Amino acid sequence: MPGIRGPNLARRFVWCESCRAIRWGEVLPEVSDLENLIAAAVSRDQSVISDLLRYSHHATVEELFELKLRELRQQLTWRRSRISPPRCLECGSIAITGVDQGKTNSGNDKAVLSSHPGCGGRLWFFEPRLS
Repeated sequence: MPGIRGPNLARRFVWCESCRAIRWGEVLPEVSDLENLIAAAVSRDQSVISDLLRYSHHATVEELFELKLRELRQQLTWRRSRISPPRCLECGSIAITGVDQGKTNSGNDKAVLSSHPGCGGRLWFFEPRLS
């Protein structure tokens, strides 16, 4: 995609009108969610600890909290400066529609485009569960 992406950008399936296909699209975190995560890390909330373990097992808990705080503050700075809406990660278009994701009754992953922008039909696709 053209341009610079923010730190640890999340993605989701989208229908891209420009590509006329299912693609990966950006998920932009809400500023308030990032602020809440920073507050939790500053207060050393237990909810942050499980996320800290992905960094390193060779650092102290305090070092991990500081690393997490630095990352969250970078994301918040980036997000506050980001004005444009989410984009298609293939072509950069903002003409995208999010695809709902869930599980089938048998436990397989599924994604549903509830209303195809071109015809109004539904588009379903599944990811088989490998045993």
